[in-house]
Amino acid sequence: MPEQGAEIARSMAERGITVSTIAVGDGADAQTLASIAQSGEGAFYRVVNPQTLPKVFLREIRVVRKPLVRESLFVPRRVSRTSPLLAGLPDALPQLRGLVLTQARTDPTVTLALETPEGEPVLAHWFAGRGQVAAWTSDAHSEWSQDWLASPSYRALWTQLVRTIARPGAEQQYELSTDLVDERLVVRVDALDPDGAPVDLLTIDGKVYTPRGDSLDVRLSQVGPGVYEGSIDAPQQGSYVVALSPRQGDRALPAILGGATRAVGPELRVESSNVGVLQAIADTTGGRLMTIDDPLAADLWNRDGIEPSRAAQPLAPILLAIAVAIMLLDVATRRIAWDRLVNKHALEEMRLHTRDAIRARADAAATTLGALRTSATARQSGDAGRPEADTRDAVRRAPVDPAQREARREQVLRDLSGDASKPESTKPAAKPTADDDSDDGVTGLLAAKKRARERLDRYQDDE
Repeated sequence: MPEQGAEIARSMAERGITVSTIAVGDGADAQTLASIAQSGEGAFYRVVNPQTLPKVFLREIRVVRKPLVRESLFVPRRVSRTSPLLAGLPDALPQLRGLVLTQARTDPTVTLALETPEGEPVLAHWFAGRGQVAAWTSDAHSEWSQDWLASPSYRALWTQLVRTIARPGAEQQYELSTDLVDERLVVRVDALDPDGAPVDLLTIDGKVYTPRGDSLDVRLSQVGPGVYEGSIDAPQQGSYVVALSPRQGDRALPAILGGATRAVGPELRVESSNVGVLQAIADTTGGRLMTIDDPLAADLWNRDGIEPSRAAQPLAPILLAIAVAIMLLDVATRRIAWDRLVNKHALEEMRLHTRDAIRARADAAATTLGALRTSATARQSGDAGRPEADTRDAVRRAPVDPAQREARREQVLRDLSGDASKPESTKPAAKPTADDDSDDGVTGLLAAKKRARERLDRYQDDE
């Protein structure tokens, strides 16, 4: 109901808590939200565009920064009269010059020993698991505690603090076990001396701290050689802390600490091991039933009668892959001239071989061209009317100038090498033959080409 919202906001405002409201969209009940904000002494915001919500939150939220360290003179005030950390210390303690600000815990198991006049904790201690912890919010050297250094209270405080929170030395070997059975907490102690013999006639008293924070007295009675048991009602859910103080005659022995936790859900309280089902499973599978009460009888590391398991994996696929890789490497080694790829001498040899081949081809071409030019010169000088046999003899017997042969060879080398700078020929152009002046010029040209080709073939055969 809207009226209930306004009443809740009003009650919160009376406790120092302000209530602000935000109406988002056109369908919000702006009137009711405004009345709640007014009753809560807060602010009312109407937001039509949801993208403006972050700005509204930043405007409404205020961050209050408070230093966590306060440096000022103060005299710590004793809070607990029964704290073992303050035993033997005078009521008028030396002053401190600063501390780290903290807040006292509401847990009843926490003992607040010292505090500031404003109520901030200075020294507190409590049980944690099977040990104890302590918190000192000032320092332990000459900055804030310089007035404590020359005081006897400094040495007495830190000596008792270390002895209290340190693990007690064990003159006897104790084994504490706590079990929650139905609605009771059963505490059992097995006392043995260093030689393993049971220790009898001990007086074991102690306290059990319940989840509500109160404590119950418990006394253990001897039920066997070195075995002491006791129980108390434990109907509450949560953790129970057991602190026992054994004595042997008038001599106090080291304290024994322990604990137990009751499950939160009631359905978990009745859950326990189904021994019958476990035994049936062990019988069916050929195993055995082991209990934690007798761990030595379990003999966990005995492997008698257990055959070792073996796992086999064929090596054929792995060996086949290795063989294929080796075969490919062998073929590559035989077919590829690896040394020629990396050897400079091999590259130089290839270059020289190529140059010699080009020169040989150039010499052959120069010889052929010289024979053809000699034949053409003979034809121009009037030997065209001689028989064909005489022409062949002239071509065969025509001498070749060595200088001209060398010039032609170099020219052919340049032509084969792709040299564009070719020297111009100094020989006059060949005059047209009688065949070129004939009426049938095309037929005469073809015949001349045919005769030149035949002469070249015969010249090569004679060579």
